[in-house]
Amino acid sequence: MGDTDNLHDRPRVVIDTCVLLRAMYDRVFPERKFPDYNLSFNALALARREYVICFTEDTRDEAIYMLAHIKRGLDGGPLRHDARLQFVQRYIEPYAMMVQPVPTNVICRDKNDQMFLEAAAGAKAEYIISTDSDLLRLEHDGLCQIVLPEQFNREVGKRRGDKRREVKQAQKVATYG
Repeated sequence: MGDTDNLHDRPRVVIDTCVLLRAMYDRVFPERKFPDYNLSFNALALARREYVICFTEDTRDEAIYMLAHIKRGLDGGPLRHDARLQFVQRYIEPYAMMVQPVPTNVICRDKNDQMFLEAAAGAKAEYIISTDSDLLRLEHDGLCQIVLPEQFNREVGKRRGDKRREVKQAQKVATYG
């Protein structure tokens, strides 16, 4: 897709703050490679290409707060403001849409994670991408799929590969009859 003008036409996804933090850490500190952090950035990259990333006011506020307070790591110093701002402006804002939360019958054990379920319900999202065990263990009762970044990468990557094969097959048929 690549065109951010048609965000309203795209399927929707909600990304838990913990995944956004790991994705930012992977981009800002590439010298500190953690494989699961790279999986989070890859999920964010796929979500940007194929979906619109949906936030409610609560999920957006949590993401902004957490991204602003992430520590550099071993030295414990705060991440530079300009690096955080650049990450958000480059990787999130152009692909994001605000939605109204909708109460759902699916209840999370951790009440602080309920906002992601309500964001998914309000967005009519296909996925919640999370590494939070309280969200991942839920029976979603038709709300949406709640998946780890690597599961999202596999599923969306496979679907993209299937689409490419279909296009190539259609081109062969059109060319050779």
